[in-house]
Amino acid sequence: MTTAVWVRSHILGSPENTLVTRRELLHYGTQYAVDSAIRSLKRKGDIIPVCSGVYLRVGRVLVLPTAAEIAAVRIAAFNRKRVDSGREVAAQHGLSRPDTFEIVYEVDASTSRFSVYDSLDRGSCVVTLKSRVARKMCLHSSAARKAIRAIWFLGREECSPQNIQNACRNLEMNERREFRLSSRLMPGWMSDTVHLNFR
Repeated sequence: MTTAVWVRSHILGSPENTLVTRRELLHYGTQYAVDSAIRSLKRKGDIIPVCSGVYLRVGRVLVLPTAAEIAAVRIAAFNRKRVDSGREVAAQHGLSRPDTFEIVYEVDASTSRFSVYDSLDRGSCVVTLKSRVARKMCLHSSAARKAIRAIWFLGREECSPQNIQNACRNLEMNERREFRLSSRLMPGWMSDTVHLNFR
């Protein structure tokens, strides 16, 4: 099936008036294909955006979520603890990047803000979060996620099929499957490369 069919099936298979995030759809294809499918569903009125990257599956009777519910879903999508630094994880996977020596402690990071487009409490239209570098903070719980972390450390320019294979060479079959299905935890440039080159 095409990305559009998978995305449509996922969203229309969700209960009415539930929130769906763009990030949970990224394992169906590239960012471009997922975004195209989302635009099509918006045009047809099957979903409405409630904040950046979060959509409401429209029901026969529209029930708007509260700003707090929208924020909770958005925060959960990014999996908002101290963990090994990217440099340490990359070294464990045999990947390295020439760089000056530094000591890195990865902990909670910057403030982020987002607007809620439509909610029951319309007065609460801007949500401010003291957030973490969300996806990175949960990439220490399994071998597959550590491989993601190692590649992420290298950066966009070094995210090649060869480096992906190197980072995953010691993963078992179920771990390789977890790696592929963890697109929502990757930055877009990584998930696109994984989708097109890693099987």
